Amino acid sequence: MKHISILIPNGSLLAAPLMGAYKIFLEVNRFYLNQGKHIPFKVEFIGSRKHMKQYDGAIEFHCHNLIKDIASTDLIVVPFTEDDLDVCISQNQATIDFIRDQYKRNMAQIAAAGSGIYFLAAAGLLDGKPISFKWLGADQLHNAYPEIIFNEGLDFCDYDGITTCGSTYQFIAMILNIIERFCGRDTALWIAKIYDLDMSRTDSLNAAIFDGMKDHNDIEIINAQNYIEFNFYKDLSVEELADYCNFSRRNFIRRFKKATKTTPHDYLQRVKVEAAKKLFERYHSHVDQVMNLVGYSDPKAFRNIFKKISGVTPIDYRKRYTPL
Repeated sequence: MKHISILIPNGSLLAAPLMGAYKIFLEVNRFYLNQGKHIPFKVEFIGSRKHMKQYDGAIEFHCHNLIKDIASTDLIVVPFTEDDLDVCISQNQATIDFIRDQYKRNMAQIAAAGSGIYFLAAAGLLDGKPISFKWLGADQLHNAYPEIIFNEGLDFCDYDGITTCGSTYQFIAMILNIIERFCGRDTALWIAKIYDLDMSRTDSLNAAIFDGMKDHNDIEIINAQNYIEFNFYKDLSVEELADYCNFSRRNFIRRFKKATKTTPHDYLQRVKVEAAKKLFERYHSHVDQVMNLVGYSDPKAFRNIFKKISGVTPIDYRKRYTPL
């Protein structure tokens, strides 16, 4: 059973998407019970205090658990807040410490939306990592944490166990993607039908690493990229790719790097790693099986390349993302 912690921070928050996420997780549990299965989730509202008032006391959340009493959790959902960056940080230091500790010590996954990303930035979890952020405080966040990589064109961004998104609609779609990751596509499709959600929007999450790499006008290089993506499991060489495009080796590397801002070799490794990630997310595959399926034979090389690109080892990624 996965433990889901939905944060209720100090300050102001948007309650509607928070309750939407809570209802979706509970609906998954009901779906499992109706099939005679054990429920997959224990879902709790958590906070620094037992009773968290919002909207000048008009709404009061009764937290199931206190942050200080949670030894370990599998997923932390960080909601939108209506406070600016400085206010969020000043009022929620214990929450920030909790997020940092659970992520680094217990390998908890994190799903953060909009201004909820402030907590992750303050915890030091986003330096050098890509995020999707479409919120009013983008300039303030960028100025305070210049090491964060902003991918404004993405609905979702998923990197190293941290999933980020911008709008409330994207937030619910992000939760749906997490359902698919934990429980499989059939369950996610059932939930999508119940709540009239668009499953196609969740597919952008795992392809985030390639967004932008085809935003160029070099048709020959796009053809080479497509060839790599269809034949990633083979032992492709730069010479083979150059021949496919009818280029010399030197000219092909130059053209590829100019168009994609990376080398053909690095692009191939990224495609292999993305394929491996999808296999871990969808099947209970052993690391060696996945390694062989994506075209690696050396476990050490596979581990090093996977960690370099994804930020975690294949074993750690499998622990985080293998479905129940």
